[in-house]
Amino acid sequence: MVFIARKVKLEKIESVSKEIEALKKEYSEMMKLYKQQEQKERTRRLCSRGGYLESRLPETIALTDNQYKVFLESTLMRDKGRSILDWVKSKDIVNIGINPETQNRQVTLGNGEIHDI
Repeated sequence: MVFIARKVKLEKIESVSKEIEALKKEYSEMMKLYKQQEQKERTRRLCSRGGYLESRLPETIALTDNQYKVFLESTLMRDKGRSILDWVKSKDIVNIGINPETQNRQVTLGNGEIHDI
């Protein structure tokens, strides 16, 4: 009787061990898919944002990588650029366009306010 109980326990341990291995494999596969999806989203975001910058400032296309980095560092990383970033992050921007009267660029916020930028 003791032998049978021991055999049952060993079979249960083996069953649980197989289940753990299957879950580890499933976890690994899910993490791989998640990382692939994150990479696709990052690539899309980088292309979209980089393309927008080039469309608005076509002069940046001819810059070397080092020139481009200096351009970004000297414009966006200054106090003014950081304060603009903080302002943008704090707003619910629903649209960006051009004011037909002044030809200034403007943003429309979720609460209906319109701001020239």
